[in-house]
Amino acid sequence: MSSNVELNNFVEDFSRYVEVWLSRYDDLDLELIKYAQQPHPKRKLRLRALKAILNNGDLWHVTFNRKVSGKMKKAEIAKYGKASRMINDLTCEGSLLCGFVADQIKQALAEYSKDHWFQFVKSPNLDVLAEVFRRLIDPVGQLYFPFFSDDSCVSIRCADGVYYSNVDISSCDGSHTEAVFDLLRKSTKSDSRLFRYVDGAIAQCSMELRIRSGATGQSVGLTPDIPTLYSGSTLTTLINNFANIAIACAIRTSINVDTRMCDCEAIILNAAKTAGYLVTVVDCPTYHKLQFLKHSPCIADCGTLVPVLNLGVVLRSSGSCWGDLPNYREHGKMTLEDRIYLYNTSQVQCYSNCPTYGFLAALRAEYHAPYKIARPSREGTWLMDHIAGDYSKYMVSSQEIALRYDVSSCSIDELNFTIGCHMMSNTAASRAILKLDYGFF
Repeated sequence: MSSNVELNNFVEDFSRYVEVWLSRYDDLDLELIKYAQQPHPKRKLRLRALKAILNNGDLWHVTFNRKVSGKMKKAEIAKYGKASRMINDLTCEGSLLCGFVADQIKQALAEYSKDHWFQFVKSPNLDVLAEVFRRLIDPVGQLYFPFFSDDSCVSIRCADGVYYSNVDISSCDGSHTEAVFDLLRKSTKSDSRLFRYVDGAIAQCSMELRIRSGATGQSVGLTPDIPTLYSGSTLTTLINNFANIAIACAIRTSINVDTRMCDCEAIILNAAKTAGYLVTVVDCPTYHKLQFLKHSPCIADCGTLVPVLNLGVVLRSSGSCWGDLPNYREHGKMTLEDRIYLYNTSQVQCYSNCPTYGFLAALRAEYHAPYKIARPSREGTWLMDHIAGDYSKYMVSSQEIALRYDVSSCSIDELNFTIGCHMMSNTAASRAILKLDYGFF
């Protein structure tokens, strides 16, 4: 990751910002305790880890944890033919430390960058996404670069127009070098209390990884020469954010007022290499092709720009359940058909705040209830249920949806019709949607 003026300016500026940001706290250790007590799907695990840390005196241990174990990631939903992956267990205590570090810095970064030429978007709030897409389509300066973890978009105002693209870091979690950890250290060194936690979080990335055979009981230890972002670390999103900042700064250093749209893809690829990363750049001939946090911009019938949840997300989740269907005992004795209906209804209710388009309108008409259906208490569904903002009053036409997927509006209408027939058909539209949003079919 070569140094450049933009990146150096960020390090100095953000370091000062972090110092001011954390000055509101008299005791950062107390904030760690409050963090563990916050409502969250993993609150019980956090509280158990906090109790262990306090009882064992590990609050003063640099990493909070004593080991890292390698385990096979089971029951993973992945693309066909994808090899099984190992996930690393850094213990609940270690995850509590990294989670707290990430939470504090992400809060500061989101506030610092909200009006910046690059922007860390902390959560899929629909109001925030609407503003992000407005800034992408019509950037105020020459460059706008929103990102979340390894998900990012680029908008460059060129001499001959505005260039749009989606950018993805190749094998992001496994491609980080020591430089990105140094960037994190330098950017947070201004507050010694936070720096102690940051140093401990990075030290976890240099701990021995112990892999044990379930068949023979034998084990092997692997110790990295430099900090390595272990799969399963709660530091992942934060490190990916800093990687994207390095890429963004390299891009900004590489463009000027004479930059032309046809040169932008090569500029982004070369800038990312300068920052130490290989990226995939997907040119977007129209703004409909932009995709960020599983949303894309569309113009509603009233003329307002709205963030629309990608249809692939709805298609992929509809009619599928992780594990057995909930029993819904609170509703009395139920048949299998009743349980299926309530589960599908609970899924559709997750999209209740999304802009209304034909496919979603058909789902809402088919699966509805006068009350909120309980959802399984899993992290993914919890996050989906808590997307803020309400855009359900906005109507988006099939023509507008079709522009994203390069199909006719008639094909979209055909897909919408299948919902009313109680089926999910393999149509030209569904194939195009799943291919663009998930890369298969």
